[in-house]
Amino acid sequence: MCVASELKNVRESLGMSQGEFGAIVGFGRTSISNMEKKEKDIPDFVVEQVVKKTKSWKLAVEKCQECRTNIFCAPYLDSANDNPFSVLVKLKEELSEAMDAVDELMTMGIINKRGREDLSDREFQKTGDLLEQVYDVGPASQFTILRFAEEYDLDPVRIRSRNKMKLEKNGAIKRKNSPAPTDEYNHSLI
Repeated sequence: MCVASELKNVRESLGMSQGEFGAIVGFGRTSISNMEKKEKDIPDFVVEQVVKKTKSWKLAVEKCQECRTNIFCAPYLDSANDNPFSVLVKLKEELSEAMDAVDELMTMGIINKRGREDLSDREFQKTGDLLEQVYDVGPASQFTILRFAEEYDLDPVRIRSRNKMKLEKNGAIKRKNSPAPTDEYNHSLI
């Protein structure tokens, strides 16, 4: 999937023509057609507006996937179980496996090794393997939040915003000049 395909899916799920949809987001039918065919870039503000109005979290994830610098945004898991509690069970499994990996990392004897040159090839490979297991928590967490958002009409932007405020409050992040994500959305459908 890609942003263009998902944008088309959202438009079609609303039963709108390209012209009708374009009028809502401030573009003509031809521009929407070109966006859907990947002949024209889809501006961030268009994706943001559509996500806000339709709660199409999948569109938001697809947009993040197209950013080459964001290595921590997981893809939308099309083949995962649609039941949010099944996804929650998978998250619990991934968290358990990540904790085991962290425990193993802490007991590998590399605590005083400061760079790649200090690690043997075996330690380097093992460290990478264990960190891949830790990384698996990210996609599982993201998909759990999205599935609950879709099922129970929760707002993942509000969850992110509250998490950011919590991190600022406890001193984990100190970016006072960065714009805070808003949790106020116009939740009406297009």
